[in-house]
Amino acid sequence: MVSHYNVLGVNYLNHLNAIKKAYRKLALKHHPDKGGIARNFRNIQEAYEVLSNEGKRNEYNIELEEQRKLEKRLEADRLEAERLAAQRRQSFAKTRKNSRNNIMNIIRKAENAEARAYNVIKRAQLAQEKASALLGKKLGGSSSTRKNKNRKH
Repeated sequence: MVSHYNVLGVNYLNHLNAIKKAYRKLALKHHPDKGGIARNFRNIQEAYEVLSNEGKRNEYNIELEEQRKLEKRLEADRLEAERLAAQRRQSFAKTRKNSRNNIMNIIRKAENAEARAYNVIKRAQLAQEKASALLGKKLGGSSSTRKNKNRKH
C-alpha cells in the first residue's frame, strides 16, 4: 500500500507548510484540466485532506504504525515458515538418503544371499555328480564281474 506521505513525496516529520507546498505542486501537475490523470489527482487530494488536518493525521500515523508492525510480524512469520520448510526439506533429503542407503544394503544382502545359494547349489550338483560317478563305478564294476563269472570259457 502506498502511504499518503509517499503520494505527496513528504516525510512524516514535515510541517504543514511543506505538505501544502508539495500538494500545490502535485495538484498543478496532475490536475485533469492540465492533462493529468483523474485517479492520481484524487489520490493527491485524499492524501492532502488527511495530512493537512492534525487530528486525521495523528489517527493516520497510528494506523500506519500498526500496519507497519503487522507487516513486520507477517515478514517474520514468512521467514520462520521458510526456515521450517527448509528444515523439513533437509530432513526429507536425509530420510531419502537413508532410505536409499537402506535399500542398497538390502539389495547387496540379497545379491550376496543369491550368490551363496548359487554356490551351495553348485556344490550340491558337484557332490551329486561325484556320487553318481562313484555309484556308476561300483555298479558297473560289479555287474561286469558278474557277467564274467557267468560266462563260460
